[in-house]
Amino acid sequence: MRKIGVLSDTHGLLRPEVKEQLRDCDAILHAGDIDKPELLDELRECAPVRAVCGNADESWAALEGLELTTSLDLFGLKFYMSHMKKHIEKGIEDRDIIITGHTHKYEEKIVKGQLWLNPGSCGPRRVSSPITIAIIATEGDGSFQVQKIDLPHSEEEKKSEEKKNSRKKSPQKSSRKKSDEKNISRSKDTDKRDSEKVSRRKKNLRRTSAAKTSSSGRSTRKKSSSRAKEPIVTTELVEQVISDINAGTSVPTIAKKQGIEEDLAAQICRLYVTHQGIDAEGVLRKMSL
Repeated sequence: MRKIGVLSDTHGLLRPEVKEQLRDCDAILHAGDIDKPELLDELRECAPVRAVCGNADESWAALEGLELTTSLDLFGLKFYMSHMKKHIEKGIEDRDIIITGHTHKYEEKIVKGQLWLNPGSCGPRRVSSPITIAIIATEGDGSFQVQKIDLPHSEEEKKSEEKKNSRKKSPQKSSRKKSDEKNISRSKDTDKRDSEKVSRRKKNLRRTSAAKTSSSGRSTRKKSSSRAKEPIVTTELVEQVISDINAGTSVPTIAKKQGIEEDLAAQICRLYVTHQGIDAEGVLRKMSL
């Protein structure tokens, strides 16, 4: 039984747990983003290494003879390796296993009879990504088995992640609190504006009513005996007048709209405005006194 260790995206970190898994391997394949050539030397202490250049290796990869892609045969299996899928060339239909990296996510799937394998990342922890590598076992007859290896996070990484999560949650709570305070403040401002609007409306109605009453008192004209009879004041009529008052309608407009004398409209307005909380029936009772 031959074993091939497959890893990627170490980004300068070779964990002791990874080396322990690779010590029993006959060969190691690294799919790029190695970060520094010294890491390859550490891997060679475990087994012979073949690697490709990742986007984080471009500054030194040429010195190590690393290319973007490589094709090789190992223990009866045909491999093709590229750090990024976009660099994969045509004409790899005869390969048994295509290995990629870059995404930091483990992936294993069969496409048209070929195994596409991404061993994930076993380098520095990124957010909450798992730490993974793969081990391919073969008898040398073209058959093989793939084992995904999940490695534990170190205690330092766990503590670091907890601190990051704690820092992320605090601003969110503060932000929500500030947002709630803003909404409450806006609501209070709106209520205040509405209250001031109603107050101004009532003051205007009082002025209109007072002016009408004064004008009526100064008049020396006698009422004509032939004057039309005032309409019967009903609860429905008073409710309609009150509705117009709340809408900010002037007394002359209310009188014209409801088909009543301005004196009557002014009287209803005066009673409604000067008696807080009074309803239509209350206005009628006041008018009958």
